[in-house]
Amino acid sequence: MNEILELVRDQLTKMGRDNSWFFGIMGAAVLSIPQWVFSDEWTVSHTVLIGLLLAVLVLDWITGRMLAQRSNVVRKKTEVVIDSLIRDGLIFLVCGICYCIDFLIGTHSVIFTVFTAAFIYHNFSSFVANATVLGWEKNYPMWLFNLSLKWLHDEVYAKMDKYFPDRKDEKHE
Repeated sequence: MNEILELVRDQLTKMGRDNSWFFGIMGAAVLSIPQWVFSDEWTVSHTVLIGLLLAVLVLDWITGRMLAQRSNVVRKKTEVVIDSLIRDGLIFLVCGICYCIDFLIGTHSVIFTVFTAAFIYHNFSSFVANATVLGWEKNYPMWLFNLSLKWLHDEVYAKMDKYFPDRKDEKHE
């Protein structure tokens, strides 16, 4: 069984190195653009996309908060929480503005989808980096994300520098 898991892991690693994941995702996105993106009305899919954004923001906030609590460097004050809430509120505001722009210029939900998906992607990568720095890779398959998102290592290094600058030698490779 371990040999099979190693074979799968090796294959996934190779796919990450040669950008197969990127081309697969881009190909799937281009070939399977959902019809609701071209809808002029708010649909359940719009709500699900916003709900997904909210869920990812909450995950990122929780893991970021846990890192801040373990850090001796990052401020643990109310202003930090307020700044985070303002930032996240602005993200939702931008998504709403994008929906309005789509309505005004007749692009259905294309701009809204691009911006909302970009925010989801950005905050999910932050969550995965936070979870990696927290050491969650022992309990969750973080290697799956780390293999497919090589650039995530830069995010992990940035988190280590931000929260634990005195432990630079412990960075993940």
